[in-house]
Amino acid sequence: MKKSCLFYFLLAYTIYISGAYADTPLSTSPTKIVSITQELYEIEYYEEQVILWNSEVLQDNSDANAWMNYYLACRIVNMLTPELNPHDLTDIYTKMSHQVAGSYEHHYLSYLDGKGDPSLFYHIEAAFQMDPNRTEILSHLVNFYAVNGDEEMMARYNKLWLDSGEISSGILTWNYNALIALEQDAILLTYGDNDTYPAWMLQQVHDIRPDVKLINMHLLKKRPYIDQVFKACNIPIYPSQANEELVWETDLLPIVDHMFGHSDRPVYVNVTLPKKIRDRYRDVLYTVGLAFKYSADPFDNMATLKNNYENKFLTDYLRLGFSYDKSVSVLNSLNVNYLPAFISLYKHYVKSENYTRANNIKEVIQNIGQASGRAEEVASVLEKPRTLNKAIESHFDIKRIDKNMAVVKPGLYAAETETSNEFYNQFLMDLLKQKEFDLLETCKSAKVDWIKMLPAKHKGLSESEIYKNGIPDSPQLPVVNISYEAAEVYCEWLTMVYNGYEKKKKYKEVLFRLPTEQEWVDAARAGKQSVTYPWGGYYYKNAKGCFLSNFESSSEEPCVDCKVDSPDRDGGFFLVNTDAYFPNDYGLYCLSGNAAEMVAGGQIVVGGSWQDIPSECTIDSKKEYTQASPTVGFRVFMEVIR
Repeated sequence: MKKSCLFYFLLAYTIYISGAYADTPLSTSPTKIVSITQELYEIEYYEEQVILWNSEVLQDNSDANAWMNYYLACRIVNMLTPELNPHDLTDIYTKMSHQVAGSYEHHYLSYLDGKGDPSLFYHIEAAFQMDPNRTEILSHLVNFYAVNGDEEMMARYNKLWLDSGEISSGILTWNYNALIALEQDAILLTYGDNDTYPAWMLQQVHDIRPDVKLINMHLLKKRPYIDQVFKACNIPIYPSQANEELVWETDLLPIVDHMFGHSDRPVYVNVTLPKKIRDRYRDVLYTVGLAFKYSADPFDNMATLKNNYENKFLTDYLRLGFSYDKSVSVLNSLNVNYLPAFISLYKHYVKSENYTRANNIKEVIQNIGQASGRAEEVASVLEKPRTLNKAIESHFDIKRIDKNMAVVKPGLYAAETETSNEFYNQFLMDLLKQKEFDLLETCKSAKVDWIKMLPAKHKGLSESEIYKNGIPDSPQLPVVNISYEAAEVYCEWLTMVYNGYEKKKKYKEVLFRLPTEQEWVDAARAGKQSVTYPWGGYYYKNAKGCFLSNFESSSEEPCVDCKVDSPDRDGGFFLVNTDAYFPNDYGLYCLSGNAAEMVAGGQIVVGGSWQDIPSECTIDSKKEYTQASPTVGFRVFMEVIR
């Protein structure tokens, strides 16, 4: 099953600019500029090197090495500050060309400044003929032959590169773990240098998982590459379109859609892919370690993850760092990508009371956090309140749950209503019976002074007028003012209670959880596109001016011909019953207004609340969520396992 931390905040990682830098060398003299895929320093180092190498060029403008390092230092500064882009690289290249034309360095930078234009590849070939022992050009040689599908030439240059000793042993091990976890004949979609070139080396030089077909996202911007890799994978050729390579520079999602939709081979995406890609497919991606498996049908990925960690992954290098790794800063950043899967696995071991395994992987997690400068973040995750670790005996009426679920798509259901005080109080009672006092403290709903939350114009009303529809903690009103962690524990409790129920029920095994944002939006739209509110319209009042949900309405005019004469224009000053108003076409109530609803990840709430004006309660409305609030509740979704 998919775990809630699958897209945990620690996965918001960029393969190059990650915040984990190597110790910046102290120097008053210029030093060789190496790729940031090998070693990354603070930007101040590169800015200093720009000045130092420029000084070398000014002293001797025939020094090709000085020109190259000056260019490379400027290039990295531009990469680290794209919003400023302070250096004119083409101007530097042009000036260099007048001074050192025909040199190795000139050939190399001719190709680099040409942004890999295949018509300039002869420059790389010329540079290699001049000095085959230098490694700067090897990635370009491998890249060129990868685009053109010449695996024999790729293997030749990958072996030269690997034999040079330039590639970090830790980065090679990371890629080994990425490959070894995949099914036979899988496709693996990769993103950058450090999750692609070392994997190719392992395949072509050491014959490790040559059955896996690596497809690099950046290379998909080139038509020859798309055609040859899709042909190799028996995927239909992607249709031609006008200005396609220009379009692909900014949007490759249609190509990825095509690959997912037409591949007969199992497809995985590397954890290093950007959030934009992962978010698009988050409902069908399941972590197996350093990759997510694409699967339209839910499956127990925890069993696969356990097997990978316990029997396949090489993890000694994550425990003991006896040997020096020259690419340590980049490696530490890559290793951060283990954390979402490993934290999920750690929680599984704790829940299963397998404390030996739990302590083992906890040590690995802490080492990764310490090395990457994320020790406090990791500690806060590990120290979160524990979840339930044994089955709950409950008198909760499971039949009410079965009746309260509406289908969103095959295998996925949403509760018709927001979680009510009645249901939530049953959960708290079960925690109390089980003497789960720590969890009870975490999950209780904090008291609210509701009168203080009234708009100023209504604070003179009597309590009987204010609470005429019931006090906010009435059984049929939505529970609010609880933490995100509490909602997650509730989902876990409900899952245990349902799956442990031995009498007749609709499904044998399910997973209750918070929805992803996209799942919530799909449920709210109920099959309609481009609508503003869940009832399928663009307006928040009907023809008589009556409100269609529970919004902040104190400044609104009363509706026409309404029998109800009340200062609260929409039926309640605060919360109203969970099944108030009309449902949408899926049978779901109060998706707009009433209680804003949590989604997976715990950072935002959607749909707006009773305290928000109608324009802030649309399907697309969302706000940051950092702590319990009287305006925020939740709705459970149910994923059918079997």
